[in-house]
Amino acid sequence: MRKAHKAARPRRRRQRTRVFISHATADRRRAQRLGRLLGEYNIEYWFSREHLVHGEDWYGGIGGALESCNWLIVVGTPAAVRNTWVKREITYALVDRRYRNRVVPLLFENCTLRRLAWSLQSIQYIDFRRGWQPGSDQLLRRLGKRPRRNRRQ
Repeated sequence: MRKAHKAARPRRRRQRTRVFISHATADRRRAQRLGRLLGEYNIEYWFSREHLVHGEDWYGGIGGALESCNWLIVVGTPAAVRNTWVKREITYALVDRRYRNRVVPLLFENCTLRRLAWSLQSIQYIDFRRGWQPGSDQLLRRLGKRPRRNRRQ
């Protein structure tokens, strides 16, 4: 008697990591530093200061970037908690299935992240208050990268 063969499941192609950096204008230096870090590890990223051209439709540009990314990291500071755009970006990611388990709050200063979105309180944040190195190492691991010991600070 012949054994029946199971139909092979189609292999899922691994999706390339594309990170949207959500931040308040006051935190743009932190966002730029995060962008440099991600770039060192060949991780594609998007944030408004580098990718929106002066005079471009901001609403459309941000919306297009959110559609093309599949991770969202939030620069968590009091300025971000007060920022309407940061709240909108987080809300978008929390309801889009592509971002499921891929929203990562980064706590740079003491603030109440749940004021951005009530469900952020259930997501493990990465604590940058202890310093850049431990925070960036943890972020890289969360994104599936192995931190190098001799990288630039």
